[in-house]
Amino acid sequence: AEPTPAPTPAPEPEAASEPEAAVEAQPAVDPLIVAAERTIRENAAAEEAAAESAAAESAAADEDPEATAVPPREQDERQPLAEAEAQAEAQAEAEAG
Repeated sequence: AEPTPAPTPAPEPEAASEPEAAVEAQPAVDPLIVAAERTIRENAAAEEAAAESAAAESAAADEDPEATAVPPREQDERQPLAEAEAQAEAQAEAEAG
């Protein structure tokens, strides 16, 4: 059996009467750390709420697929773009050469 640790001594009456000494007797908790932890929790809650809102919006959009459907492109609509790209490449090669 291991010996039990001795109980921590109670703070002296003198230390309790002085605010600075009382703070030193307690475990050090930096107010900046407390504020940072609170900010982190608040930001996480805000991000979670925003994600839930975005999920709700996308779920509402999924209910009516025709409302967000993009009509398929026709092959001949893409052809001019391909030709324009080919012409641009040929012109770039001609200028470089």
